[in-house]
Amino acid sequence: MVIYRYMSNWKLVAAQLILSIAVLKFMPALQMVIVTLMIIFIGARFNADSDRLFR
Repeated sequence: MVIYRYMSNWKLVAAQLILSIAVLKFMPALQMVIVTLMIIFIGARFNADSDRLFR
């Protein structure tokens, strides 16, 4: 599963965690937009069923 491979890569998870903490500290209102975009990107990139929606 691709999401498991992403979550097991400690460099990517650490970078995402550091970025999330920095955004929460300096731009808290932007956090909702970033989380929404992350959900859309990860869902579209790693979900095989999402390809069927656009065909």
